[in-house]
Amino acid sequence: MLYGDNYDGMIEVAILNHWYRVFTTGAAWDVTGYFYPYASTLGYNDTYVVPGIPFSLARIAGADPFLAACASHVAMKSIGFVGMYVLLRRGLNVRTLLALSGAVLFTTANVSLLHMYHAQLLSVGLFPWLSFLAVRTARMLHRDRSYAVFAYGCGFAVLYGVTALNAFYGVWFFSLFLAIYAPVALMLMPANERQAFGAAAMRHWRALLACLVVGAIALLPMLLLYLPIMATGARHSWESGPHLYLPNMLTLFNVGSGNLVWGRLPTLLGADAPFPGGETRFGLPIGLMVATLFALLWAGRERAKSGIMLPVGIALGVVTVLALRWPPDHSAWWYIYSYVPGASAVRVVSRFLLFALVGIIPIVIVFLDRTPRRGWVLTLILAGLLVEEVQLDAPLTLDRHAQLRMLAAVGPPPAQCSAFFVVSARSADFPVLAESRAIDRAWGGDGIGTGGWSYRPNVDAMVLASYYGRPTINGISSFNPPDWTFANPQAADYLDHVRSYAMRHRLHGLCGLDVRRAVSWFPLAHGA
Repeated sequence: MLYGDNYDGMIEVAILNHWYRVFTTGAAWDVTGYFYPYASTLGYNDTYVVPGIPFSLARIAGADPFLAACASHVAMKSIGFVGMYVLLRRGLNVRTLLALSGAVLFTTANVSLLHMYHAQLLSVGLFPWLSFLAVRTARMLHRDRSYAVFAYGCGFAVLYGVTALNAFYGVWFFSLFLAIYAPVALMLMPANERQAFGAAAMRHWRALLACLVVGAIALLPMLLLYLPIMATGARHSWESGPHLYLPNMLTLFNVGSGNLVWGRLPTLLGADAPFPGGETRFGLPIGLMVATLFALLWAGRERAKSGIMLPVGIALGVVTVLALRWPPDHSAWWYIYSYVPGASAVRVVSRFLLFALVGIIPIVIVFLDRTPRRGWVLTLILAGLLVEEVQLDAPLTLDRHAQLRMLAAVGPPPAQCSAFFVVSARSADFPVLAESRAIDRAWGGDGIGTGGWSYRPNVDAMVLASYYGRPTINGISSFNPPDWTFANPQAADYLDHVRSYAMRHRLHGLCGLDVRRAVSWFPLAHGA
């Protein structure tokens, strides 16, 4: 059993295996095996390009797609661990043992483990590196080291572009944070420091301009991929999108019932209700929240010692206040959704709390590093912070052997099939009514819809296409092509939808897959 599930976890595997084909066979980087024959189909989802590299290395070494996906999880966690250590030790000058403790706290965070079934959220591990490069760029600017400004600034610009291409949520939240942090930091600076900073920026304008040019180039792949999809009107409506997934005050405490220390709290507060499912479980342990509050009070008194921690905390607080749903049902996030570019593509606003850890943990660790206390007291505090992150309800629900059996049982499409569609790839596909109802409720339905039926054949088609290298017209994502009508393979007119799609796109050699037939693969012309 691996991290993930039969739905988003399988979509992740399909996209990661796309990168394996890109690196080993030279396949087009922006065209996946699903939503055939649309162009730039990678843009309908997060690209997973960064974890795609360790995934591909694991596949080349002989791992199957599911073990390789696990290897990519390990790699992303490792990137996050080292990044947080480097940020604390080299960026913020924290003592080594405390920097290591902060890195462990970041890597083992309760909220991160709870959402391992959304592996794109592992991109949080890239943001300590972005933060480190930003801090070093500003420091080199103060020190009048133009080449260092250029080096660190270009490093930030390139990584920002890669992160934007890799997964959208994190980089959008990070950008919103920076847009609030920058004016807050400037306002909190003493007048003489603000003038010195402006003068340094003017002296090194060439290096900064070069960094902006590099950043614009680094963003081109992301813009080329996603702008055409956005042009088709791909956006979440307010009511069925962000409004549905706004955090409230109870969300801040919802660490999930499996948390070792605070697991009973969500139930007592009534915050762990089935709807909207796992997307309510983005809370922070109480000890970490209390430590953050004390750290910010200290930072307000000790500006010189705390450095950038106060403006970081204020910026995180502002974003949190904007995102919260206030009684009876109001949120300032509507203004963000309406006026900030890209906000309409952000559905689960509560995910911001995961990315906020990139700022919260440095705030706490810097506080512990720069306030004198006995070693045994510090040890107890760190031990308490680590223990309360322990989560016993890990989402280990992706059955590797079951998925491998499906791939082997179905086998590759016949040679005469130029592309395929799926009715059923598993003989036990449709006795999953409880699973289907759970997904329907998570989408805001009444629990009698066909959510699981919609997901299962489409997701299986994506994995089969990626694994065997034959495209499928099926697929599913937050945004689907304009004429995607493959939600319910059990519908009486499903094959009619397929035929209409094939005629519109002039597809020939299209085959169907239904393992419940005597012959699983069948040509569309004889599939009625």
